[in-house]
Amino acid sequence: MHRLSWAITLLKTAASVVNRRDHQGVSLWARHVLLGLLCIACPLTIVQASAGKLQPGIFGNDDRRVIDQQSAPWSAIGQVNATGYRRVTRCTGSLIANNLVITAAHCVMDQWSRKPFPLHQIHFLAGVKGSGWLGHSTAKCLHFPSGYEYVGPSKILPSLPFQDVPRRAFLRDTVLIVLKDELNDVPPLQIDRAQAQGSDIALVHASYPADRRYVLSGHFGCRLLARNQHLWFTDCDTHAASSGGPVFIQSEDELTLAAIMVGVAKQSYSIAVPVGEWIDVAAKRDCP
Repeated sequence: MHRLSWAITLLKTAASVVNRRDHQGVSLWARHVLLGLLCIACPLTIVQASAGKLQPGIFGNDDRRVIDQQSAPWSAIGQVNATGYRRVTRCTGSLIANNLVITAAHCVMDQWSRKPFPLHQIHFLAGVKGSGWLGHSTAKCLHFPSGYEYVGPSKILPSLPFQDVPRRAFLRDTVLIVLKDELNDVPPLQIDRAQAQGSDIALVHASYPADRRYVLSGHFGCRLLARNQHLWFTDCDTHAASSGGPVFIQSEDELTLAAIMVGVAKQSYSIAVPVGEWIDVAAKRDCP
């Protein structure tokens, strides 16, 4: 068993306004955590704190920089927010067809019920910048990879920063969200179908992290260090709420989606799930 850090935050906003600019404190994983998911699952009440009291939770040296552009491919990246009873889960996702978003599977799972959130409570907002966005829709249905198993903590203890989960929590931790509405004004990302061969590959990781929730951030030139059990281990800097954020391979002037970020391990590397080997966008754009 490995220790999983579930980032806990106390929010000021209610579920109906989860995408307004926030001023709350975010409690993140400590530096000695072994395994950590990069979502935020948090109660919607109790304590307010100023943005200046945000605790550090960056994995890496923080070589991220703000991405100001709202053109392709950056416009296809957005927030995935799932609201439940007095709580919200915050992640990042990417539009890969005009009605299809890819993100981490644990981002749409309710830790308490161990089932997906109700579809109308799963929101995607593309191209978020400040208080605005380029497109919004809720989920119509969800497509998980064959064999995916949600692995949450054995007990839900919001007052504790660490909870135990097995390593398999990261395996096939992806989901396709079919949207109720087509976001035709937002160009989708292109998927890298060729499996990366070498281990020293230049990557770009982008997300809407907890410390910069209303601006897109990216780490350019990070590396694929190794792979094992259908997981990628990278040195890409990341932060809570970055689960589901795209990991691109850059070839010449083109960025193609190769993996999605899902967590960190031993404060030595970040963990991503490659998508090209299983995803079939054409077959997953409709609901049963």
